[in-house]
Amino acid sequence: MATASATVLTLISGTAAQADEPAPEPSATYTPTTEPAQDDVDKEPSNPVIADYKGRKINLAETWEGATSCTELPNGEVHCYDTDEEASADPALAEESRLKTPQVDREARDPRRCIPDYWCLYEHADYKGKILRFSADGKKRLKDWGMNNKLSSVFYRVRSWSLNYGDARVIDWRSWPVSDRERQFSAGSLGHPARYPNFKRLDYPGGGNWNDKVDVFEVRRA
Repeated sequence: MATASATVLTLISGTAAQADEPAPEPSATYTPTTEPAQDDVDKEPSNPVIADYKGRKINLAETWEGATSCTELPNGEVHCYDTDEEASADPALAEESRLKTPQVDREARDPRRCIPDYWCLYEHADYKGKILRFSADGKKRLKDWGMNNKLSSVFYRVRSWSLNYGDARVIDWRSWPVSDRERQFSAGSLGHPARYPNFKRLDYPGGGNWNDKVDVFEVRRA
């Protein structure tokens, strides 16, 4: 009996001693093994886009309501539409773009919803879902447009080459110590539009693909 009691006491004491030992602190060079969620990274102040839709103002960062597409117009305004016919016939659109849209529709490989000289960003692959049309130079923070981490395909057809050359870039913001991810998009050339029908086919730095990962779309006029 004495031997058994001593053994039990020894086991209990050993367990208590282990419980009291502090956990080792991480080293100074410790790096988290998991990256932050995409939506946790926000490197610029919010500036929600206010658009005209059915005669009233809507905040695209909050809702598109029933709109299926939105266009950044030459005068700086943003208009949203229920149908593609409304979009291509908008009086605020450059006349040249309005006249050329039907011709683009007849080209079988081109998406019917894209207006010439506009970068067309689609919510889904194969040029489907909601669409944003960008023309003006500069960075577009997609969270302000209600399209953050939702981009899956892009199309661009140059028609007015002297005014619309250049390229574009997509950016996925990351948190330190992970660097931002970027990819350049060619604008194609006259007669050869830039086609990116499925972001799942675009390799992402470090593995994976670009589908639903874009935080910023930048139009770069040379």
